Amino acid sequence: AGALTINAPTSTGNSLVTCATSATGIFTVTGAASITGNSTSTGAVTLGMLTCALDVNGLMTITGGTNATGDAEITASTGTINFNAGLTFAGTLGNSRLTTSGANIINLIGTVNGAGTLSLTAGTLLKTTGASVINAAFTTWKNIEVVSGTTTLGAAQTVTGLQVDNGAIFASFTYLLTNTCAGTGVNGFTINGTYSGSGGVTLDTATCTIDGTGSVTNTGTFTLTNDKTVAATANLSVGGSASDVTVTAGTTTNNGIFTVAGSGGLTGAGGWTNAASSTLNTSGAGATAISITTFTATANLNTVKYNSAAGAQTVPSTTYHHLEIDKTAQVATLGGAITTNGNLTISSGTLDTDSINSYPVNVAGNWSNLGTFTPNSSLVTFNAVAIGKTINSGGTVAGKTFYDITFNSGTGGWTIQTNNLKTTRNLTITNVNDLTLESGRTLEVDGTYSIADIETAATTWTGSTLYLNSGTAYTVGAKTQS
Repeated sequence: AGALTINAPTSTGNSLVTCATSATGIFTVTGAASITGNSTSTGAVTLGMLTCALDVNGLMTITGGTNATGDAEITASTGTINFNAGLTFAGTLGNSRLTTSGANIINLIGTVNGAGTLSLTAGTLLKTTGASVINAAFTTWKNIEVVSGTTTLGAAQTVTGLQVDNGAIFASFTYLLTNTCAGTGVNGFTINGTYSGSGGVTLDTATCTIDGTGSVTNTGTFTLTNDKTVAATANLSVGGSASDVTVTAGTTTNNGIFTVAGSGGLTGAGGWTNAASSTLNTSGAGATAISITTFTATANLNTVKYNSAAGAQTVPSTTYHHLEIDKTAQVATLGGAITTNGNLTISSGTLDTDSINSYPVNVAGNWSNLGTFTPNSSLVTFNAVAIGKTINSGGTVAGKTFYDITFNSGTGGWTIQTNNLKTTRNLTITNVNDLTLESGRTLEVDGTYSIADIETAATTWTGSTLYLNSGTAYTVGAKTQS
């Protein structure tokens, strides 16, 4: 058809234009299409597609009649519906209807105007392409997939799933999106493109999976309620410049790579757990990167990175597995004692133990300093439970030295390698399985060097130098040295 117009009948009764039962053809309208409900007599006006596809290349207008039963409606069971130039709900909006009874796909190019009545079954997917706009507020969309181009919100929306494909943009402007997601992919919250705006995002319900390799640059609050899961395949950046990720209740479990990019950091009364092999980046400019009530990052091989290059950050007191400081020209300051069950790495920037409190640091893995370490008067304890650990101090100039060091684990083994190591005060060997100073390296102790007599056989100094530089006499093991 070039254009399609279905008007209300002049007498009482329903008006039905329908696809034949079990037919699978395509009903194509090359121009505009309109359906008008009844305002003068009772009866609905229905375009029933059943299993057929509907392809409308002009504007589709559904005008509800003023009569209580004056519905104007498009219905479909499994057929695909293509609105290629927009969709307008008009007239009495409660009688202006789009209804599905199966897992339909609705393809949209253009603008949706008017808050008509959506009666969509679970699994119905709205796929948008090009420049598409949803101007009216709906609470009954099911899943939305932004395939390409930019889809813009002109009102707040509630969906049961959102997926933004690679290269596509979902622009919410100032409007809130509530996602009562209950699955993965289009049934969850999957961002492979960009989610922009300032209206914020709320992910509700307890079975939603967060995934994607794109970015949420929305400057509103990213709110998580109930338990959530970040997929192992995720590498997602969340947060505009001034936003935060807030877990109001339940626990979000991160299995992938999740970046908190807003200055508000990770906060809320709920919990965040880094699962095994996951990574949490805190790259926002705010000083308080993590202030959530319950934060758990002890799972094997997970990493927490403080990596804002835009400002100083506080590292909260907790037990980490791997901890990395990667803050070009910026400082991360301890907010309390920390323990790493894995490695502590300073890739760039400064790790400061706090000049007032000199919080202690416990390291059960490797130590690597490619940036700056400010030890103040802090004790660093190496307490690995396994052999094969390495210590690369980065050198003996300012920003590379330690204050106090203690080795204390009868099953732990360390090699001081790559660079010389210096403590400006004491080094104590209480209990080790083995401790090796790499050949050609120098260990300088400017305070007291002490080793339990029973541990001397566990140390290896071949081709290396132990430089005791205190300037005072003291006892090393059972001998007096100066």
